[in-house]
Amino acid sequence: MRYDLARARIKSGDVMAWRGTGVVSEFIRRVTGGDYSHVAIAWWSHDHLWAIQSQGGNETGIFRLSKVVHDHVELDWIATGLAWSAQVEARALDLLGKDYSYLACAAVGLGLTPPAGAQVCSLLCASVLNAGGLKLARKGMTPEMLVSDLLELGHERVNLQAR
Repeated sequence: MRYDLARARIKSGDVMAWRGTGVVSEFIRRVTGGDYSHVAIAWWSHDHLWAIQSQGGNETGIFRLSKVVHDHVELDWIATGLAWSAQVEARALDLLGKDYSYLACAAVGLGLTPPAGAQVCSLLCASVLNAGGLKLARKGMTPEMLVSDLLELGHERVNLQAR
């Protein structure tokens, strides 16, 4: 589906899932055995659609979702039906204060439980979804596992294209 047609249907709390093609993304996909290398939470604020994410380097934070779509990144949207509230929003924004943990990334990628309080993209998303009442069973998960769990719960996945 074209992003410009889907944009108004995307809700705060929906999950955006990347199938990156860069070196780091390819590494993540190979280690985890999945199609996805990154996930983020969609968030509407001031008539703009943003993505709340945790990523290594200087990329942890909030960015306009339209920029990613127009950069020709392979992106899927998973409609979660999450009951977005001020409490859920506060939780999502509070998680931005945590540093990305490469140790947690390695643990999650190897199927191990990440250190308590550690932050990676899939753990940020799971924490926000849990705060909104969508309980996911796994404590540590890869982007692929997060998407798989949501699909198993019956949530819809839509591939987004720039045009």
